[in-house]
Amino acid sequence: MGRYAGFIIFVAFVGFSPISAFGAMPPGQPNERLIVGVDEVPRDLLSAEEVEKIRILQAAAPPRVLSGIDPAGRVALVLRPNIEDELGFLDIDTGGFTPVDIEETQEPVLDGSKALRWTNGTEILTWAKGDAGDDSWVLLRIDRLTGKVSRSPLILDAGDTPASLSPDGRFLLVAAIPDTKVSGKRVAAPRSSANRADPFDVKAPLGLYAAEGRGEGGAHLMVASEGVTYSILDISTGNKRRLLTLPAGTALYDFKAATPYAWSQDSSKLGFVRTIIPIESSRGEESVLGVLTQSALGRFDPADNPFLQENAVEIFDLKDTKHSRLLARTAGGEVFKSLSWSPDGSSFMALAERPVKLRGRKYPVYYPEKAYTVYRFYDSALNPIATLDKPELGSYQQQPFYLSSQEVLFPVIDGLSGRLYRYNVGGGALEKITSTEGEYWAVQASAVRQQLVFAHSSFVDPPELYRMSLDGSAMTALTADNAQAKAQNSVQVHTISFPVKSGEQRSAYLIQPAGTVFPPRNVPMVLWQQGGPGGEMINSWSAAAESPFNLLPNFGIAVLVLPLQMRPGWGEKQWFDLANGRSFGRIDIDEAAQFVRKLVAKGYTSKQRIGIAGCSYGGYFSSQSVVRYPRLYAAANPACSLLDIPTEFASGYAAFIAFLEGKTPYQDLRKYRADSPVYQAHRVVTPTLVFHGSQDFLPVGIAANFYAGISGQGTPARMVEFNGEGHGIHEPKNVLYQAQEQIAWFRYYLGQDR
Repeated sequence: MGRYAGFIIFVAFVGFSPISAFGAMPPGQPNERLIVGVDEVPRDLLSAEEVEKIRILQAAAPPRVLSGIDPAGRVALVLRPNIEDELGFLDIDTGGFTPVDIEETQEPVLDGSKALRWTNGTEILTWAKGDAGDDSWVLLRIDRLTGKVSRSPLILDAGDTPASLSPDGRFLLVAAIPDTKVSGKRVAAPRSSANRADPFDVKAPLGLYAAEGRGEGGAHLMVASEGVTYSILDISTGNKRRLLTLPAGTALYDFKAATPYAWSQDSSKLGFVRTIIPIESSRGEESVLGVLTQSALGRFDPADNPFLQENAVEIFDLKDTKHSRLLARTAGGEVFKSLSWSPDGSSFMALAERPVKLRGRKYPVYYPEKAYTVYRFYDSALNPIATLDKPELGSYQQQPFYLSSQEVLFPVIDGLSGRLYRYNVGGGALEKITSTEGEYWAVQASAVRQQLVFAHSSFVDPPELYRMSLDGSAMTALTADNAQAKAQNSVQVHTISFPVKSGEQRSAYLIQPAGTVFPPRNVPMVLWQQGGPGGEMINSWSAAAESPFNLLPNFGIAVLVLPLQMRPGWGEKQWFDLANGRSFGRIDIDEAAQFVRKLVAKGYTSKQRIGIAGCSYGGYFSSQSVVRYPRLYAAANPACSLLDIPTEFASGYAAFIAFLEGKTPYQDLRKYRADSPVYQAHRVVTPTLVFHGSQDFLPVGIAANFYAGISGQGTPARMVEFNGEGHGIHEPKNVLYQAQEQIAWFRYYLGQDR
C-alpha cells in the first residue's frame, strides 16, 4: 500500500470556523427545512480555506476518449472539460493537443459508438443537425492537423434519422418512422421534430434510477411506438437500400456500456439485437410497463415471454446483400443484449444473459436485466464457435471489443475494482492485463501500435487519460488536467473483509486520511452505498457529498465502501439475492449492520462514531438502516432517496419495484409499507440530514414527510431542499454547499466530545 502514502490532512487546521472541530457545535439549525433557491448562494458553513479545498477537489472532471485511434495509431479525438479548449486531438506519443474549432450551434454527434469515423489518416467524420429546419442534416469533417471543421449537406429522405456510421465512413444506417396515417376514425398525429429525431420514443428504464451513470445516463430499453424501417445510405452516391422494417414495440438496448449497432471494421457486416414488446395504451398514454411488470414477477411462461420469444440478433452482409437472424429461443434460451464483430467480419461475439428462477415466482425472469453476462461466439453464418462464461468477466463496464480476429478486450468490474482482460478465442487463454486498481472507461485500442488509450481514476488519483501497452506494461499519463485536485487529495486506502451470518465473506474499501493508523482505532467512519440498486461500487474518484470518497476522508472522516447484493462484479448469486424470495429491504441492510458490528467489536470505530450515507438507492439504504437498526448508527445522511415503495410502484418504475419485492402491493401491502422508511419515520432516533431536489422524480414531498416524521419525535433532523435540482444535486454551487452540510453534520454527530 506504499503508493497510498502521503501527508495527513486532518481536522487540526489553523483558521477553522467553530463548526470545524468535531462536536464543537451543531451544524446549521437542526429541525429546520432549508430551501436553497435557484439563484441563491447560501452562507458558507466552513472556513474559507476549507471551502476552497472542497472547490478544488470537486473541480476534477473526467476526460474522455471520444473516437477510435487513427489508422497510424497516434491520435484520438478527446474531450477535456478542465482545459479552455475542451474538444481536440490528443497525440498519444507526446500528449500534444490540437483544439477543434467547432461552432457552438453545430452540436455534432460525439458518440464514438455511432459516429466519429476516420475516413483517412487525417479526417474524422460525424453528423449534426442542419440550419434549414428540423429535417436538415449536415456532415462534419474534422481535420486532425488543423482542428478545422468543414460542413457539407447530408441529404436524407423526409423522416429519416441518422443512426450509425460505418467504420470507413462510406455508409450511414438510417431509421425512419412512417408518415401520418389515417385509418377509419383514428388519426395518428404527425410526429414532433423531437420525436422524428428519435423513432425510439417510448422510454422504459431498466434500472430503478435511469439518470445514474457516467454522463450518458443509466440503462434504457428504447422502444419504438411505431414501426421502424432501417436502410443503408451510400453517402457518396446517395443510393439507399432498405434493410428491414420492424413493428411497433421494437426495443433496443442503448446505454453507456453498450451500443445497439455493431459494424465489422471493414464495414462489410452490420448487426444489432432487438426485442419486440407489446405496447399497451392506458388513458391515451403508450406504455410497456405492464408487460415488463408481469415478466419481472415471473408470470410469463417462457413460451409466451416476449423477452425470449421476440429477442433476436439481426445480421446483414452488405456485400452479398444477405440478411440472417439468430433467435434467442432457438439458440439456448439466453437473451441477447448486444454484439461485437471481429475486424474482418468473419465472426462475432454476442453478449447474452441467462434467465433466473427466483423463489416465489412460477416462471423464470427474463427482465429486468442483470449484471452478469455470458459471451457466445459465432461465425458469420451463425454457427457457434465458443462460449465464455467466467465470473470475472460477468459484469462489463464497457462493451467488450475485438483487438484482432482472435483476441477480445474486456473492460469489466471484477470485485472492488475495474479491470482489463484479454481473451484468446481460439486458444481459450484469459489474461488480466491491469494491475493498477481503479475505474477504466472510454477504452480504445490501436492494433498497429499494440497500445490502449483510456481514462482512469481511483480514490487516490483524479481522472486523467493514459496509454498502456496491450500486455499491461508502461501505463503512462497523457494529461494532467486535474493536477490541482491530486495535490489537494491526501487519503490512504485499505481493504477489509469479514464474514457475515450467511457464511459469505464481504469485502470493503476503507478510505482514511493519509498517514493514519491501520487498522484504525475508534475513528469517525461513514458507511456509504451507491444508487441503483445495481450501481457499481468500485475504486473511483468523487468529491461530491453523494459519493464522498475524496470528500470526507480529506476532512478527517473515513469512508467505508461496502458492496453487497445487486452490485456488479460479484457474480449472479449475490446479485439476485436482493430479489430472491422476500429479501428486499432486509438482506443488504442486515448484512451491513453485521459488518458494522464487527468493526465496532474490533475497535475500528464505535457506535458513537459510525455514520451512514448514500444517494438514490443509497439514500433508501441509509434510511431503511436507521429504521431497522435505530441505535446502531450515530448519524445518517440520506439523499435523493426512495422512501415510499407503494407510491413508486403506482407512479414510478413499477416493473423494477415488482422485481425487487416479488409481489405487487395489492398482494402484500404490509410488506411494501414495512420496506418503506417514510412509514417508519417514528422509529428513527439517529440524527438525520436529508438532501433532496425540488424537481426529483422521487417526490420531494415524501422526503419532507420523512424528515417531519423524524423531527416530530424529537430526534435531531435537518432537511436541505435544493430548488430546481432533479435526481441528485448537479449545480456546482449546490454541490459545494451540500458538501459543507455533510461535513458539518458528521463532524458534530460523530464527534466524541459531543
